[in-house]
Amino acid sequence: MDLLKPEPPDADSTLLTDRQVQVLHLRGEGLSQSEVAERLGTSVPNISTIEKRARKNIDKAKRTVTLLREFDAPVRITISDGTDLYEVPGAIYDAADGASIKVRRSGPEILRLVHREAGDKVRDRAVTSPLTISVDRDGKITIR
Repeated sequence: MDLLKPEPPDADSTLLTDRQVQVLHLRGEGLSQSEVAERLGTSVPNISTIEKRARKNIDKAKRTVTLLREFDAPVRITISDGTDLYEVPGAIYDAADGASIKVRRSGPEILRLVHREAGDKVRDRAVTSPLTISVDRDGKITIR
């Protein structure tokens, strides 16, 4: 057993198949898809498909966790389309203050988070589609 090389996690504790975990682990070690295919005795297109499906499963799991966090959050607000982005931090602070929750981010950090997480729901300084923003008991902000 090589103590410097971590073993891949047990797939039974994840939403991934054993093969997906194996492929992601080898890719994480820096192997190319062709090197992984050779090592596992399969084709590059097969490795590509396995990796793509694994990443899709991971994205679904992340979205599920976000949704669950939102359900449990004591603060949930909707930001309407047409809202100036610079009004969003104040709306979050006001709602969190009303629930006696301390938000752990500054105004500029919230603006960066909204830009990163909201995707095409924000353009320049405007909210273009409604945003659901929740704040959990620890002050963590989730944007959907």
